[in-house]
Amino acid sequence: MKSILTLSIVISTFSLGISQEKCLKEAWIAYENNNWDEAIKQAESCVIQFGPKARKIQEDLEAQDYEFPCDYNVPNNCSPQQKNEIFSHGLLNDVATSYWIIGMSNLRLQNKNEAKEAFEEAKELTFGLCYDPEKNNFWSPSKEADLQLDELNEIE
Repeated sequence: MKSILTLSIVISTFSLGISQEKCLKEAWIAYENNNWDEAIKQAESCVIQFGPKARKIQEDLEAQDYEFPCDYNVPNNCSPQQKNEIFSHGLLNDVATSYWIIGMSNLRLQNKNEAKEAFEEAKELTFGLCYDPEKNNFWSPSKEADLQLDELNEIE
């Protein structure tokens, strides 16, 4: 269900003109088509290209004791200006989401160790958010990755 939602997120996000990197768009498309290897390849491309910049954004926000401008878990709670503030962290949002895609795709391929590694990376990018225009809210790849790690650790 989440995978259907995420494709609509990507398509709607692009139609709204919100900047996302092509590699993330391609990763979402592959993920939606159950092409896990291609999803991983495209998401890893985003991480390679933009990971250092994303980590720098994360570090800067941590150093500033940044707080989200709105409660991103509540639909329609963010004003357009607050959304723009979150969108201004675009590379961080894209890389956090890329790690989540890598983790989920590896889960589908039964690569639990690789999934865990990706989820650990996503978990660290706490200020990266992904937008759901249908629900008019954001979701956190970091928090979703943490939930996946809890589930994986329970299985072991």
